[in-house]
Amino acid sequence: GVIDMGGSWWDLPATATKADLRAALGRTYRAYREQSALVGVFVEATAYDTRVREEYQSLTERSRARIEAHIRHGQREGSVRAEVDPDTCATWLTALLSRGSHELIRTGSPEQIADRVAALTTIIWATLYQGVR
Repeated sequence: GVIDMGGSWWDLPATATKADLRAALGRTYRAYREQSALVGVFVEATAYDTRVREEYQSLTERSRARIEAHIRHGQREGSVRAEVDPDTCATWLTALLSRGSHELIRTGSPEQIADRVAALTTIIWATLYQGVR
């Protein structure tokens, strides 16, 4: 689904480089932009529709769980920094990705989006992989 598009980066192999991460995020956000009107309506409906809010929370929790699993797996394999707390970090990254996508990707120009994807790449890389990849 449109909310689960972020999976392209957490499904990268342990040998993925920072350039691979940036390319995956770029693909994700190009797809996101194509669906941004639908996503915007969906997110806005969470304010007044209980069913939509519950579905959004479920999707968000599934994404958070996938990021947490990625962190735990990477730590076991040595491709994610050992000092990262999987639960807390996954929660923060999910919030960042969810809100940031809605506010920064949906509304940005192509140049702004390229800069924002580069910044997000740096954030994720420094948080999870820097020094172990």
